[in-house]
Amino acid sequence: MAELSSRHTFNIVTLLGVLAMVGPVGHDIFIPAIPIIADGLNTTTNQVSVSISGIFLGNAIGTLFHGPLADRFGRKIIILWVLGIYTVTAIVAALSPNVETLIISRFFQGLALAGGRVLSAAVARDLFEKENLVAEAERKGALVEPAMREIAERFPDHIARHTGAGLLWTFHARNPATGELDLDLAAEWTWATVRRGVMVFHTMRPTIKICPPLTIPDDALLEGIEVMGEALDSLVG
Repeated sequence: MAELSSRHTFNIVTLLGVLAMVGPVGHDIFIPAIPIIADGLNTTTNQVSVSISGIFLGNAIGTLFHGPLADRFGRKIIILWVLGIYTVTAIVAALSPNVETLIISRFFQGLALAGGRVLSAAVARDLFEKENLVAEAERKGALVEPAMREIAERFPDHIARHTGAGLLWTFHARNPATGELDLDLAAEWTWATVRRGVMVFHTMRPTIKICPPLTIPDDALLEGIEVMGEALDSLVG
């Protein structure tokens, strides 16, 4: 593989970061607007929430096809199709006259969202050696750890500890009154963070996990962790 210049590497990483973030943008920003959407479509929030299932179903199905299609027809054409489908379905969803149209458009948007994640990983593997990918993950981890530690130090009564390495990190939520790990706080913290547009995970344990994509820009990664701190502050501050 030819050596990439610093400028080309920056441009590629930025593009891959945008592709990887298509998914989180597609559903994280949508969730806080569900009550407003329900009012606008004269329906219930439960019906609008079905569109979330639709987008995840499309995402699951799309994951099966984007890789083989990119191998057969090339990365560029499939990336362009993914971005085109995402744009069209986003417009259709925004202009939906009823909840049924919204659900269908969100399903097809889910097909495109899967492409962002799959293709960004495929292009990264094409362009960078395995050793470079590992080094980039370690570098990202070195950025994450101080930011995680700072939040833990800001809320010592509510965070028992933070653990992790590379691109998988975990906060362990604690009940300050009992000192025990707190499942409810972890769930509330997760939801408060997601409402602010940052993808985090709650696995039905007293933890909140972050697993950023390898291609996410450094400033976006650190901003997301800062938002986690803001979300916790809104709950316990």
